[in-house]
Amino acid sequence: MSHPAIFRIYKQKGNNFEPQLKGKTSFSNIDERFGTPLLNSWEIPNLDWYKEDGGLPKDIHFLLSTYPLCSQKAYECLLTLNNLTDVEFLPLNIENERFYLINVCKSMTNILNRSKSDIDYYPDKRIMFVSKFVFYPTDFDSCIFRIPESATAIFVTEAVVDIVKKNRLTGLIFESIPSVKKSLWENLRGK
Repeated sequence: MSHPAIFRIYKQKGNNFEPQLKGKTSFSNIDERFGTPLLNSWEIPNLDWYKEDGGLPKDIHFLLSTYPLCSQKAYECLLTLNNLTDVEFLPLNIENERFYLINVCKSMTNILNRSKSDIDYYPDKRIMFVSKFVFYPTDFDSCIFRIPESATAIFVTEAVVDIVKKNRLTGLIFESIPSVKKSLWENLRGK
């Protein structure tokens, strides 16, 4: 049985535009609420570009270097995907142009292969940081998702990569995530 290829998304090098907040807004504490449904209480914020060393705007940017947002063009392309389960596109304006914060509410559990991943732990065994992700092969019901072991990492299936490449959307790089089947021992232990 074939499982989809998985990729982690990152900000493209040279993507020197970053949205910055204008004063204190309800949007200011997005880092505390990202990943939870926000659409029903969303107020469209107005932002400015912080432009470091010039450059041209991309189709996909990152707010606070962590939270992805996309242009109207990228939004329309991504909406053609069939399985955007638990993904919200929250509108915002940046210098009078419409963008969308991609709020990834889908969290896939039990897919991180802890024995094959490179993980730093706190003394109490909670995960501090994952520097290399390895997943168990699985079917995904959403083409954009997060995992509970790393709140800020966002993963996509090959369908997203194909849409980005087909439409020549700019601003993202993709890191392929390997998948390794559970060992006989893991299966016997029920992990």
